[in-house]
Amino acid sequence: MCITIMNALLDSVKYLHSRNIVHRDIKLENILIHTKDNKAIVKLIDFGLSRKHGKLDSNMTNRIGTPYHM
Repeated sequence: MCITIMNALLDSVKYLHSRNIVHRDIKLENILIHTKDNKAIVKLIDFGLSRKHGKLDSNMTNRIGTPYHM
């Protein structure tokens, strides 16, 4: 089950990055997990700190996120 959840979370991040979106606040409180019949549905939520960031954009240097998790 743990591997399934981690794979789903990593797939979510990969999808965001393929669209030039950086979440910037991944933490346990921003991950929803619903299990049914031994299958996990994983959702990454709270995009309040996210931003678009393309390859040609300058480096992100501001420290953004929940301080306890940084």
